[in-house]
Amino acid sequence: MGTDAGDDRLRFADFEADLATGELFRLGKRIRVQRKPFQILELLLRAGGALVPREEIYDSVWPGVHVDQQRCLNVAIRKLRTALAGCASSPQLVETVGSRGYRLAVPVASLPLEKTNLPARPEMTLAVLPIQNLSDSADDILGYGMTEEMIAQLGRLCKQVRVIAPLTSLHFQGTTKTQIQVAEELRADYALAGTVLRVSRRLRITAKLMRMVDQSCLWSESYARSDADIFLVQEEIARSIARAILRVLPPPRLPQAHLATRPAVYEKYLKACFFSKKLEPCFEKALQLFEQVIREDPDFAPAHASLGLLYHSMGMVGVLPPRVVHERIASAATKAIALCEETADAHIALGWTKLYYDADLAGAETSFLRALEINPSAVPAYFGYAALLAVLRRHKEAVSAAQRARELDPLSPQTNMNTAIALYGAGRSQEALECIQNCVDIEPGFPPAWTIAGWIWEVLGKLDRAVTAYRTAVVRCPESPMLLAGLARGLALTGDTRTARRRLAELLELRSTRYVSPYWIALIYVALGQQEDALTWLETSVRECCGWRIFLGIDPKLSALSGNSRFQRLSHEIQLATISRYHGQKARAAA
Repeated sequence: MGTDAGDDRLRFADFEADLATGELFRLGKRIRVQRKPFQILELLLRAGGALVPREEIYDSVWPGVHVDQQRCLNVAIRKLRTALAGCASSPQLVETVGSRGYRLAVPVASLPLEKTNLPARPEMTLAVLPIQNLSDSADDILGYGMTEEMIAQLGRLCKQVRVIAPLTSLHFQGTTKTQIQVAEELRADYALAGTVLRVSRRLRITAKLMRMVDQSCLWSESYARSDADIFLVQEEIARSIARAILRVLPPPRLPQAHLATRPAVYEKYLKACFFSKKLEPCFEKALQLFEQVIREDPDFAPAHASLGLLYHSMGMVGVLPPRVVHERIASAATKAIALCEETADAHIALGWTKLYYDADLAGAETSFLRALEINPSAVPAYFGYAALLAVLRRHKEAVSAAQRARELDPLSPQTNMNTAIALYGAGRSQEALECIQNCVDIEPGFPPAWTIAGWIWEVLGKLDRAVTAYRTAVVRCPESPMLLAGLARGLALTGDTRTARRRLAELLELRSTRYVSPYWIALIYVALGQQEDALTWLETSVRECCGWRIFLGIDPKLSALSGNSRFQRLSHEIQLATISRYHGQKARAAA
């Protein structure tokens, strides 16, 4: 009996085939197999032991191509048998049936997708439009901060509604579209719009909830308060909106003590959050502000949680070494959870450190899912879960998780970039390219997006375009070792090895004064064709607990090493430390 066309993961003998990504594994180890032989394998797997005629293979694998089909098929079958050689259960998995065709000699079983436990996708959507600041320009961050806080509070309260984040300030600036048009573009069922005006120590906040199907106003209110009451006002607004949509929530309650602070401290916190999203050039400013907030109010849980998220970003771009990052994230997240367990960002930060530095996939999953239980609209939690699923080689589910995040923040460069990464990892390069193009259209000055674009162009074989993208990233952030390493790799791939080696030497010298990930250096050596040097640096990345090491077994940029026995041993060690450990923990938990 054949398998269902929707089955993407199939098991036969000691092997597993992922038809969505074109990958073949034997006992968990990836086996290199070329595209045409894999296409033939897919036909045989789909047939489930039945005969696949030669003519069907010709039509499927070489459609409309005038070649010596019989010779090409014989070569491809030989390569497929070589890839499948060494299976103890059946020495000859692919049988020749006279001159008629081929069939598999072993049973084929579908591997169902594992349950991701993501919260159900709500049918209703609420777009939170940027709260407009009517005060002087010095108060711009107040409007930004209130918007972010409303998103967080509504995400916690309205679990039955998808809370869509606002347009990024860069995209929203100068638009001629009305708020109604913006909400319609986001395909929202409801939209929240509002203004904030501060005069002396008084705030006047207005809010309006619109139902988009008939553009009617369901609820509106104006609040005049002391700026010391900002948390209470935000809570009142969030509760009123939730009741207007759902009609079931209890009256407003005071926010938990550890989620509120003094107005002056809160404004510093908002500024710190603002700078933390501006990437490496602004990280130091954000760090100083978060530390100042915590000194002035050490019991303000969101500051500890946001500081943990900042440390994660600093670690991934190489501002701080892994062991320092690990310790600081864990400390900040643990402190926030101790102050207020229902702090979603704290669980997200803890999930990041468990995933990247502890290689504890089961623990990371628990943290990300707890964050989504607290706030089903927490965008970073979906991306954390997507990264975890990618490491588990569950790429289809990883893309689904990333796309959930993109639905919640569709015009953010970060969400588009991270969705492109998930698609890239799943082998869906053309879709990834379209997604990263959306990212650079929204914010052309977003350096990491250009580096990801370079990765995708590499896979598509457009090396000159890859180098152009890498150069653009470096122009926008010339001090970043990660971006400089990407350019060096691109130059090596296009044959400009002299310049690539000069760039590599600069990075090696820089490593004596600041952290430069050995993983990035390994990628340059791979492009230069120096496999043993690349493997030495990959082993260093494992010893240093570099966060990037967890992708060692799935990174397309390392595909040239797949036949190297030293790489296979290293990849197997990573798998034992992550995937095998994850399944063991899940099995023990189930028991």
